[in-house]
Amino acid sequence: MVSNREEDFMRPTLSHAPATPSTRLERREQGRPGGWSALGRFAIAALLIPVALATACDSEPRERNLRPTIEVAEGFDAEVTAFVWPEEPSHVVALEIAGRGTVRLGLYEQVAPKTVQHFVACAVRGVYDDTLFHRVINGFMIQGGDPATRKRGPDSTRGDWGDLSVEDEFRSIHHDRGVVSLANRGRPNSGESQFFIVQQASRHLDGKHAIFGRVLEGMEVVDAIAAVETDRHGRWGEKDKPLENVIVTRALLERGSLARSEAAGEPEPKAADGEKGA
Repeated sequence: MVSNREEDFMRPTLSHAPATPSTRLERREQGRPGGWSALGRFAIAALLIPVALATACDSEPRERNLRPTIEVAEGFDAEVTAFVWPEEPSHVVALEIAGRGTVRLGLYEQVAPKTVQHFVACAVRGVYDDTLFHRVINGFMIQGGDPATRKRGPDSTRGDWGDLSVEDEFRSIHHDRGVVSLANRGRPNSGESQFFIVQQASRHLDGKHAIFGRVLEGMEVVDAIAAVETDRHGRWGEKDKPLENVIVTRALLERGSLARSEAAGEPEPKAADGEKGA
């Protein structure tokens, strides 16, 4: 291997002829630099420089590259024990699932006002219409709400919804069966439009996701969705995606209203057809 690399540095020039094995041997015997020794020095330098650079880079504090993660707040255990759901939800949103039925979600502005208004705004604007429950894990939860999963077709497009991010709004509530919570990326304020419905109690998620509602009707539909066959290992796309599309044809605001956007000074958006007033 070394001899091959050496030929690259012994190309003929106007001052000397190509080196041969005999001339290289003579140079080594005469103690002149070149031949194997020159190549050896170059090879060692070529190996050591990247190592030195890597060592220098590695000496930088690793914390700079770590993203802050969401941690459970102090006093969570005491607060979650004392929590009681309000008697009536402030909003009700019906998720109409193609060929499977309807799941009615009770949303509680008393619990998470910013998250509820964010979810309602997405529903009223049509962000959830024609999207998929794209991640399903039986015995855990079903997840949807990503406009990028919108069913492809001549009358459906992903749409341009702008910034869908929302500020964290954690409350001390257990992720019990039927709870509706906002998905995030495991970092502060990384929630957007995606949400999940808990099928079986998953208290390891407590304090790390913004809970804002619970299922009022249709848990049997949630169970049926959880039981669909999925690509568990991601062989044909995203991991845990149902092999047959589970489509939310429409998210309909049945109770409650969308608050006026004070920041933008814009009028209240109109709800979807068939909306019932507060």
